[in-house]
Amino acid sequence: MIAPGIFLFVFYFITVFLSNRMLTSTTEEKENRVTEIILTSISARTLILGKIISIIVLGIIQILTLLLTGVVMLFLISNVGDFAKNINLPDLSTILPNIRWEFSTIAISAIILIAGFMMTTGFIVALGSAMPTAQEASNYFAAIIMPLMMPLFVLPSFLSSEPSALTVFLSYFPLTSPISLLLRNMLGTLSLAEALIGISLLVIFAIFAVWLA
Repeated sequence: MIAPGIFLFVFYFITVFLSNRMLTSTTEEKENRVTEIILTSISARTLILGKIISIIVLGIIQILTLLLTGVVMLFLISNVGDFAKNINLPDLSTILPNIRWEFSTIAISAIILIAGFMMTTGFIVALGSAMPTAQEASNYFAAIIMPLMMPLFVLPSFLSSEPSALTVFLSYFPLTSPISLLLRNMLGTLSLAEALIGISLLVIFAIFAVWLA
C-alpha cells in the first residue's frame, strides 16, 4: 500500500496547491486586459496550451520537490544518530526494507496521476477561460473540486475487498476517477482490466478537457 499511496498523496497535494493557480492563470489576464494584447500576436489555442503545459511542468517540479524532501528526511531519520528517537518517530529501518516496489502497481499509479492531473488542469483552465472574472469563476470552482475529492468522503466504501457499485461508478466517472482509481490501486482492489478501462477513460477526458479549454 505504501508505494502506490505515495502517488495518491502527491495527486491530492498538487491539486490542492495548484488549483487556484490553474483558475487564475487566465482570469487575471482577462481582468487586466492583458489577454487582448497577447491575442494580437498569438492564437487562443497557443495561449491556452502554453498555460496548461506550464502548469503541468510546475506540477512536475512540485512532485520532484516532494519526493526529494521525502528522500532527504528518510536519510536523516535512518542515518543521523538518534534523530528519529529524539522526535518520537518510529524506527523506519525495519519498515523500509519490507516495502514492496511492484513495477506494475507503481506504473498504473503513475499513469493515473499524470492523466488525472492533466484532466483536472484542463477542466479548471477551461472554467477560467469561460468566466470573465476570477470571482465569477470561483463560484463554479466547487463543481470541479468537490467531485474530485468525493471518494475521500465515502472512504469506507473503498475498504471492502469486493468493489461495490458506488466505487465502480466513482472509478469511471471523470471527475471522481483519479482519486478513486489511486485509492483502489493502493488497496489492491483494482484489477488490470478495470485499470486499463479507467486509464483509457481518463486519457480521453484529459484530451477533451484540453480541447474544451
